[in-house]
Amino acid sequence: NAGAKQAEAIGCDYMVMNDVDQIPVGENLKHEFPSQPTHLCTDTDQEKFKLYETMVGGALLLSMEQYKRLNGYSNLYFGWGQEDDDMYERIKATYKKVLHFKKGKYHALSHTRVKDLDVTSAFRNNSKHLQQMRKQAAKMLKDDGYSQVSEYSRVVKVHEAAKADPPYAAGDLDVIVGEDYTHMLVEVTTKDGKPLEDCATVKALLLM
Repeated sequence: NAGAKQAEAIGCDYMVMNDVDQIPVGENLKHEFPSQPTHLCTDTDQEKFKLYETMVGGALLLSMEQYKRLNGYSNLYFGWGQEDDDMYERIKATYKKVLHFKKGKYHALSHTRVKDLDVTSAFRNNSKHLQQMRKQAAKMLKDDGYSQVSEYSRVVKVHEAAKADPPYAAGDLDVIVGEDYTHMLVEVTTKDGKPLEDCATVKALLLM
């Protein structure tokens, strides 16, 4: 949500919410202004991947107006998992169904998989929130999301760079040389503005 807020501020009228480990490689893949929210990552070489109807993870294409109508993503999911399931409920409640791009070929970057992420207290809390969302999505999406992002996060730093800039490294993130981008540091907080003890500062990279 903080990244979408920055994208809106610099004039973006649509965007792709793309997982950092999913790289678009399909020749027929299109990043065009969408008629409604569209799931792009429908075919990836990630191990054990299987597409299902309610999937919206990997890469999701939305216009800014559609994102705002959904009230963006929830601010209440921490740790790993289920924030995409919440987004599906928002899309279903607002647009009735999700569009899936038929030839959305992606390559999954190899990285270490952390075990037992689905048995943590954070995952259990996420599950409880998701169950509530499934029962009353139309109401809940209005009270939690893009419109409330300033209640749950604080932008620490924004670095806007252009192709003419020298190579720039932000912590452990080496930015792609030769591309326009905006790099953000966002501190995740509780609703009363206190930093979350178990959440590090979030890094976001917007490629324009």
